[in-house]
Amino acid sequence: MIKYKLTKRKNKIKGVVLNTSKELTVLINNPVDYQIDGLLIINNSKIEKESLVLDELKDYIITDKFKSICIKNNYQKIEYKNFQDLFYYLKINEIFCELSLTKEDSIYIGRVIDIKHNSIDIDFYTTDFNLLDKAYVLFDDITTIKIFTDYSLTFKEFHK
Repeated sequence: MIKYKLTKRKNKIKGVVLNTSKELTVLINNPVDYQIDGLLIINNSKIEKESLVLDELKDYIITDKFKSICIKNNYQKIEYKNFQDLFYYLKINEIFCELSLTKEDSIYIGRVIDIKHNSIDIDFYTTDFNLLDKAYVLFDDITTIKIFTDYSLTFKEFHK
């Protein structure tokens, strides 16, 4: 398991790394104990420091639980090399994502409409499923992206 300190953030993020590339690090999101809450994708340019947390048993359990979830839900192999790949996957599969931008305590839930060279157009929604606004978000402004979380999956189900 790896713990990350992100720029302008008090709280550290930890999880089991699934994939890392020049732009993105994909983690199995482990907010507490042995719980899994989807995937957390970090914009690598926002990483200040990373440290290894030695807990082989916890890593094994979380990875094994995640494999079961992937098989059960028929998720494809999670390997996003860059923002364009990630957002293209989210767009074609109509997956809601949670974006964390500048403020640590603000999360925006939305669905990708269009992908540009260094940005996305995204529909943001209120917590009661109403369309809030279409936004233009630069990749550089994104700190983290969460997908397949309890919140985003519930949101998708009730949004229908």
